[in-house]
Amino acid sequence: MASCPFCQASVTKDLVTFGGPCPNCFGLIPGEEAATDPGEEKKRALARADEQAKARRRSAPLFVAVPLVLSTVLCAAVYALWPDPDVVPIVFEGEMDMSGIEISYLEAPAEAPAPAPQVQTPGPKGPKPSTVASDPAPKAASKTPTGENDGVAQADPEPAPMAAPAPTGGTRLGMGVTQSVSRRAGTLTDPDQIRQMVDERMTAQAGKLKACYEQQLKQDEFLAGKWRIIYTVTPKGTTADVAAQGLGVSNAAFESCMVEQVKRWAFDPIARDQPVQRTLNFKPR
Repeated sequence: MASCPFCQASVTKDLVTFGGPCPNCFGLIPGEEAATDPGEEKKRALARADEQAKARRRSAPLFVAVPLVLSTVLCAAVYALWPDPDVVPIVFEGEMDMSGIEISYLEAPAEAPAPAPQVQTPGPKGPKPSTVASDPAPKAASKTPTGENDGVAQADPEPAPMAAPAPTGGTRLGMGVTQSVSRRAGTLTDPDQIRQMVDERMTAQAGKLKACYEQQLKQDEFLAGKWRIIYTVTPKGTTADVAAQGLGVSNAAFESCMVEQVKRWAFDPIARDQPVQRTLNFKPR
């Protein structure tokens, strides 16, 4: 037996354990194992805590993705803006004397010879017109099958001289200059090899700049001085960021011509952009 917590009357043990109304005072015994109502305020607090937990679970991927995206963007910006410490501009010491650069001008094609006048060959019954053209070179007389001369000089013409073949890999310039440039296979990565290649290609193609100078001398016979050529060799072997700066002298037309010629220069493929500078000395012959 057990007692009621309100009136202290004797009640059954099950009533105290599971709860119910007291038969003596009609008070509601809560019971030791019966569920209790926490109250409306407590329910609202529990609901708010549950919603906050759900919101945190939904936003968890966002908190992970945002730092990852920001770090990726930051790394890309640093990689794009950070200068490459391994690339050192190639500055050739000394001056290239352009007076020693040879320019091979193309010869004009030979004119075709004028047509030879027609001659008449007398026949057995009087003069008979003939359309045999006289050859500029002498011909040996040929004989008929009977061994007699047919009266007309017959000979094989001398073979025409063969034209010299154009140089392989050459570039024909607009001012009548032919420049031959050979190319290596593969991409160069060694700085010493790149410097040697740039020096060779620049020396081989310097005749184009000499042609610009020779052309400008027709306008200014006293033009002379030093110019610094600045450009960048790209990985594809082309040039970019080309500039021509006069050192104490200036000629806009000459500098513009040099810039246009350097833009057409060809180099071997390299691993990355390579800036180049060189000073050229121009003077009349």
